[in-house]
Amino acid sequence: MTTPESTRGEMLEYWIKGVINLTVLRNGLCVLSACALLSGGQVRAADEAVTVYRSKGSDGSIEFSDQAGRGAKPVVIETPMIQPSNGLKLPPSPTVEEDFSYSVLAISTPGADATFRNEEADVIAVSGKLSPGLRKGDRVILLVDGVASGVGVRSPFFQTGRLERGAHSLQLQIQDEKDQIVIQSEIITINVHRTAVRAQHRSGN
Repeated sequence: MTTPESTRGEMLEYWIKGVINLTVLRNGLCVLSACALLSGGQVRAADEAVTVYRSKGSDGSIEFSDQAGRGAKPVVIETPMIQPSNGLKLPPSPTVEEDFSYSVLAISTPGADATFRNEEADVIAVSGKLSPGLRKGDRVILLVDGVASGVGVRSPFFQTGRLERGAHSLQLQIQDEKDQIVIQSEIITINVHRTAVRAQHRSGN
């Protein structure tokens, strides 16, 4: 849309002082309506409708003017009433990051205070439950006595190495791709009993 130089400055000055409401009609006509600004930032509609004149330029472009030229057709623009905002703020735009959190992470087996004897403690299966399912980029880690047992995996199923007799703690963690802890389970304790082999000494006469 182009505007003759004689009227462009006047219309631009008028529109800058107002709030521009642009409505695009089906026939391609763009109607610009301006609402006068009151002092203090309040807005009200103009008292009367605004009339502009639509004409077609020599190059086929549509031109608008506040003066009636040859062949120009009047277009009456109704100025809508705009109520003061009274300090009303728009709601914040939604964040890009996904609002995600785990609700459950726990060790299913073995149970707390479970006991393993001798070769039972050579390999102990540890399984966990989590909800919701593992998020992309996250991994599950098993801690045995506070130390990570291997690298993180995409499922909460593990096997420990051989554990010596005594009490041992087990815990699951979920870490993100930046190695930050997202959630961790409660610590459980298991017990390992191993038969001690003692050398027998014969006393000689």
